[in-house]
Amino acid sequence: MTSQQPEQGNRCPRGVQMTRKRRWRPQHPDAVIVDRSTPWGNPFKVGKPIPPPFTGYKGHAVVPDPAVAVELFELFVRMTPGYIERARAELAGRDLADWCPLDQPCHRDVLLAIANEPEVPSLRQSEPQTGDEPARQAGDVEEKETVLV
Repeated sequence: MTSQQPEQGNRCPRGVQMTRKRRWRPQHPDAVIVDRSTPWGNPFKVGKPIPPPFTGYKGHAVVPDPAVAVELFELFVRMTPGYIERARAELAGRDLADWCPLDQPCHRDVLLAIANEPEVPSLRQSEPQTGDEPARQAGDVEEKETVLV
C-alpha cells in the first residue's frame, strides 16, 4: 500500500459533499478535494459559455445545467492524454470531496468511476496485417457476408 492510498478495507470509495455549515473533514480525513480550486475541478460551469472544441455541444452555447456540465467533463477527461492514468494513480481508493449536493449530477462521480474502474485491456486487434488492408482500429466492425440457402 502506498502512502497516497489510505487503508479502507473493503469499503468502496464515495463522494463527500463539502459544506461550511458543518464540519465534514473529521469524518473524511483522507478525502481528496476535487473542486475547481484543484487540478481535478470541472472546467465546465453552469451558465458559462462552452469552450472549443465542445462549442455547440447538444446545440448549447452555454452550459445549461449540472448534467450537461458532467457530460462535458467526461468528454474532456476522455480526450485529455494522460488524465485517466493520473486519476487512477492519484485518486484510486480515495473518497472525493466537492461542493455539489450528493443527490445531483457532479463531476466527482465521473472521477470516482474512472479512478476505481478496473483496467480495460486494449481493444486493438493484434492480428498480423497484410500490406493491402487497412489496420483495424478499436470499434471497427467486421462485416461478414450472409449466404441464404
